Amino acid sequence: MKKVTTLLFTILICTNLPAQQKGDTVRLWTIYPGYVVQQNKYDSRLYQLNNYIDNQRKALFYNNPDDEEYAVRYKPKDIKAYKVGPRYYESFKFWPETAARGVHFFLRLIEGPVTYYKWYYESPEDSKNGL
Repeated sequence: MKKVTTLLFTILICTNLPAQQKGDTVRLWTIYPGYVVQQNKYDSRLYQLNNYIDNQRKALFYNNPDDEEYAVRYKPKDIKAYKVGPRYYESFKFWPETAARGVHFFLRLIEGPVTYYKWYYESPEDSKNGL
């Protein structure tokens, strides 16, 4: 009986995982509509989603989707948050400072009484090797 319960629970979890990610379907290196939050002031523009690490370091603003060069680059210390497509990033000072110094954007996954954020780590070896 215990094996059957464990099997059913595993199947239930596996079938529900893809459904939770459907609303966050985005293509990286693509320009999406979004906005920037600066001290509770919103600025709607077009922004590009780069790779997961770059999204934590900067937000790139474009005047229109056909621009090849970005118009403005925001760093985490300059703005409170930004949203690109379905993804919302908030800036926080990273703790502990010895692991990754400074302020970074964190991807907000769940908002509620306890808000859940995700931060992607890039080891110093990976950044040196271009991985």
